[in-house]
Amino acid sequence: MSVSTIPVICYYNGQIVRTKTDVEYEGSETCIAPLKIPIECTFQELIDMIYSKTTIDKRRFKLVLICKYPLRNGNRFQPFPVRDDSSVREMLDLVNTTTIEEIELYIKVVHVKAQLNQFVGGHEDLFVRYHYNVAQFDYGCGPSSGPVPDTGLNGDDEDSADGEHNDEYGEDVDDECDGPDADVEVDQHASFIRALNQVLENE
Repeated sequence: MSVSTIPVICYYNGQIVRTKTDVEYEGSETCIAPLKIPIECTFQELIDMIYSKTTIDKRRFKLVLICKYPLRNGNRFQPFPVRDDSSVREMLDLVNTTTIEEIELYIKVVHVKAQLNQFVGGHEDLFVRYHYNVAQFDYGCGPSSGPVPDTGLNGDDEDSADGEHNDEYGEDVDDECDGPDADVEVDQHASFIRALNQVLENE
């Protein structure tokens, strides 16, 4: 007879302990949260169910899921990371392919602030360049309320309206903010902000 839900016992408020032949969840404040997981459950649905059942604050903490996975050669277990739809299906299928009647799922809680610090630390060079170039932008490379240095050009100069001016030899000189390099910097800044927002939203 086919089943529509799989029993999963979630362990939280403790820590994962691994030995050569086993993986356990220990801690004096360890709690459990029994769940009935639909057989077609997605990773995001599983995460949402755990947040709801455990009342862990999703705005402050991210979840790392580790399943206690049985090995075929004897009574041995190893940690199995559950991180996407495919791994969720493989975890739930243990009930059908082994003698396990309920699945043990261990939860590691990661503070979003710690994850953000790690992210910024790994992109410190881009972070510094971002603020440096914003400062440059405020001083003549774009619309800003900041002071614009005097270039010595007549404001009515026709070429200055196009972002160009003539040097002392009469050759056209492009504005330093034009060109492909500026586009690359903008793309880098946009990528950095998108990644930063993803962390802050605790997606």
